[in-house]
Amino acid sequence: MRLGRGTCSFLCSLLLACGSQEHSTPSSPSAAVGVGHLGRAVLTRVAENPMALAVAPTGDVYYIERTGEVREYSARTGAVTAALVLTVDTTHENGLLGLALDPAFVQNRYVYLYYSLPLEDPLPVNAPPGRNVLTRFTAAADGSLDPATRVELLSVPSERLCCHEGGGMAFGPDGTLYLSVGDNTNPFASSGSAPLDGRPGRETYDARRTAANAFDLRGKILRLEADGSIPPGNLFPADGSRGRPEIYTLGNRNPYRIALDSANGALYWGDIGPDAPYDSALGPRGYDEIDRATAPGNFGWPYCIAAQLPYVEHDFASGAVGEPFDCSHTEPSLAAYDYDTPTYPALGDAYAPDGTFVGRAAMAGAVYRPLPAAPYALPDRFQGSLLMMDWTRDVIAAVTTGGDGQLAGIERLFETEAFHRPTDLEVGPDGAVYVLSFGSGFWGDNADAELSRVEYGTVLSPVAAINASATYGRAPLSVVFSAEGSHATSEDESLVAYAWDFDGDGRSDAAGPSVTHVFEQKGTYSVSLVVTSSSGKKSFPVAQRIVAGNSPPAVHIIAPDPAAVLANGSTVTLQGEAHDPEDGDAACSELVWNVSLGHNTHSHPITSLTGCSASFVADLGDHESAASTDLLFYAIELVYTDHGGPDGEAALTAREGIRVDAR
Repeated sequence: MRLGRGTCSFLCSLLLACGSQEHSTPSSPSAAVGVGHLGRAVLTRVAENPMALAVAPTGDVYYIERTGEVREYSARTGAVTAALVLTVDTTHENGLLGLALDPAFVQNRYVYLYYSLPLEDPLPVNAPPGRNVLTRFTAAADGSLDPATRVELLSVPSERLCCHEGGGMAFGPDGTLYLSVGDNTNPFASSGSAPLDGRPGRETYDARRTAANAFDLRGKILRLEADGSIPPGNLFPADGSRGRPEIYTLGNRNPYRIALDSANGALYWGDIGPDAPYDSALGPRGYDEIDRATAPGNFGWPYCIAAQLPYVEHDFASGAVGEPFDCSHTEPSLAAYDYDTPTYPALGDAYAPDGTFVGRAAMAGAVYRPLPAAPYALPDRFQGSLLMMDWTRDVIAAVTTGGDGQLAGIERLFETEAFHRPTDLEVGPDGAVYVLSFGSGFWGDNADAELSRVEYGTVLSPVAAINASATYGRAPLSVVFSAEGSHATSEDESLVAYAWDFDGDGRSDAAGPSVTHVFEQKGTYSVSLVVTSSSGKKSFPVAQRIVAGNSPPAVHIIAPDPAAVLANGSTVTLQGEAHDPEDGDAACSELVWNVSLGHNTHSHPITSLTGCSASFVADLGDHESAASTDLLFYAIELVYTDHGGPDGEAALTAREGIRVDAR
């Protein structure tokens, strides 16, 4: 099955997607979360492999791409700029993984990033080959991050092998910074159960070496001062005699995103669990967890899961099973759900209405604590609730706890809206909820990856949308811009003004629902639109990128055949080509292949290759013995970026992707 976007460049597809920007009609009170109604605006689809976001007090939004880009959405102009581009290692699940703004960002301009350094040469001896680092940068007045301000605060080892790198970051009310780190363990040899392979040479298949090891930072949630020093109150003493003093919680599998309650310091996280669909001799079925901690603790992995359910000692050489582990000293989850048991109806089902297997992937988003009298605050019952996401089920839900810290309920939020694989969310100071969506494709680079803003209330901001007759071409380039799709979000309101900005200075250059502008000079332009409703409310700006002087390239995957089935252990040959109107046929050295191994409805990045022809071995490992064998596939993407226009115009990128089943 072919899932690519033909030969249109990635930028072309992205801009066309922005031009036909989706928007929601106002939800009726019965479909919303209370007396008011919801309004959603897609702020930008300039997103490729989005991972995390952070909202500044000004309303500007930083978000990161796994491939190393830090982007900033301007609440003044709607333009998205590259605040910083890092060189990162994207092997397997590595890359630019985490982002947080300092609580005093207005004063100190500190931005914290967690990312995978390129491999050192020569490689370290007797140590994992990679390093993931927690760093701090200082943002300039224009929002850019100065590389010269980089400060490295912490280094975490990484095997650069599958899987679970983590990267969630959040600040507590005391100013301490929490960082989640996955267990960095390959789960595919354990039949969907706990990875406990103790045989020599199989260390990367044993989570006891990381998640259960007090002297390893992986499989943990860490707690640091903002300068990287160790605060009091962590799990182990500061002298390091009993374990790494940075550790706050131990025994985590894949705590991808975390959240802190600004009122009481409670820590929440989603821990994405293993794949076993049923209980077995090896222990319980797989569960995803929502966890909560108000003090340091051990949450059990890989010995225990969910409500202190024990796994069983397993000899991988003989297949013999022993006694269950003792879970009495571990902390139970706040909530846990498997594939098939409808424990929490608000979290949806593991199967789509058409019968397609969806799976589960629990993530914490943010604890809902907007500023007092926030104009777009959700109803009072959501104050202090965790807003969580399930990445594969496209669900956002509110998790509430009682005074005893125990689960009180889970309620679906924003059900009238379609979020395709929400990967992070944050609450703005005005009560609006910002959602970053990864999009529908398996390899990233999705046309429906987007940054959205959701408001709740009785009088909401209108929504702006841009349609452009062309997004690239030779200069002079004449473009007809239409505001079709823009709308007021209350039924008794209408749009009364349209302000177009063609030069990115934040001032209106034209008015009206449809305007024509000629870009006389070659270059890259950001055209923004702000609409005003009859209540006087202005929209957040949306922007359209226009490239005058360059045309996009085209790429084509020749092999493998998407209808093929790749056998375990077989050599897979990749063949492709690219052509650019200005540059001609692409040099083979400039073609990049991204290969991911997928199971169920998500994929794990495996490798990147270059060339018109390349190959890799379809190594399913022991994954073929897992319960999801009939759902294994490879997601293969071909990428080419041209050399830009003849006078330095912006380079454009073309991408095509296919999914090929594997057995």
